[in-house]
Amino acid sequence: MRTRIVINRWIKFLVAAVLIVVTGILILNAVISQRISRQLQSLSSAIKINYSSVHSNLLTASVTFKDLEIIFTPYENLPASRHTLHFSHASLNGINFFKLLISKKFVVGSLRLEKGNIIMDKFLLDEKDSAQAEIFAQIKMPFNSIGIDHLEINTIRARLNNDTLGPSLITGDLAIYEIKIDKPDASAGKSQFRFAAIDCNLSDINYSLPDSAIVLHIRRLVMDSRKGDLHLDSLQIGHGSNRGKHSIEANIPFLQVTKADLMNLFQSRLVAEKLFIPEGEIKVNNLEKLFSGDTRFPASLQLKSLQADHLSLIYNDGDQKLSCKAAIHVDEGQANISKDSFSYATIKCNLSELRYFNNNSHHTLAINKLDLDSEKEIIRINDLKLIP
Repeated sequence: MRTRIVINRWIKFLVAAVLIVVTGILILNAVISQRISRQLQSLSSAIKINYSSVHSNLLTASVTFKDLEIIFTPYENLPASRHTLHFSHASLNGINFFKLLISKKFVVGSLRLEKGNIIMDKFLLDEKDSAQAEIFAQIKMPFNSIGIDHLEINTIRARLNNDTLGPSLITGDLAIYEIKIDKPDASAGKSQFRFAAIDCNLSDINYSLPDSAIVLHIRRLVMDSRKGDLHLDSLQIGHGSNRGKHSIEANIPFLQVTKADLMNLFQSRLVAEKLFIPEGEIKVNNLEKLFSGDTRFPASLQLKSLQADHLSLIYNDGDQKLSCKAAIHVDEGQANISKDSFSYATIKCNLSELRYFNNNSHHTLAINKLDLDSEKEIIRINDLKLIP
């Protein structure tokens, strides 16, 4: 009898303990959710964050948002000029909630954003003042640093706000690894953002180069920065409706980069073991004026090997015209497009159906085949004609 009484007391104690723990978790979940809401709304007056619901779970160390919307409006006098990001579902997993409440470091195992619809404002993209950058530098981060081991964005679609029926800016999936964001330094006035690797599978990319009428279209881009692999399907370069006397057109069905340091792409540099182009067409009108001033590409290339097998090249500046079919192989090539510099260890090329016409002198040069091998120091020309 006495044993039964002791067991009943222990059962009641355990039930009471479970109720206290569950109640405590529910209270902590509510407190955490409220704190998250307050901190999100206090980041900046130019950044507004909305969501239909937020749930935190201490047991799974996660926070989930439904219908997460982020609105960036940098200019108070221009409320219609804003970027909008909407995700149907957002989840953070692997959170240490106790550090979240008491520490100045916020570490997340993963952040997953799903079904993203991004609307970009063309005026804000074109605006060159420092106001937008200063807003991000002055964000009131509640932590000294933020760490995200894995950021995954699935099924995103970005477009311009003034072109609802036009092509998207980009669609696809994106993953970024080992992200670290430090609180803005008081002296530097800007936050430090770093990451270790990036993977993406993007399609329908339409991008206008800054300060230029040049437009890039890529049907598909797949990148794995940890392996150093990048390939593009259907790369097209053109001028859209702004085509004039100074233009460039290119159609490259496939381009592959292997064993590259792809993180250098974010500094406008391409360093790779090999760049391979099986075939393509390139047409240029007035190269000098096309890339003069601010319209130059701020890019540099460092390639162990460049191979282009079947290229069709056409150049025309009004005074002279050049066309040919080309196959090119370059070893240890380096180029800085903005500085008009190019160097190499060896170069081999095969040009066929080469035609050159000078409108001023009315001279025509025709070469059926031209072979060049810098390593063997050989230039071989077959069937040369000069008129007159």
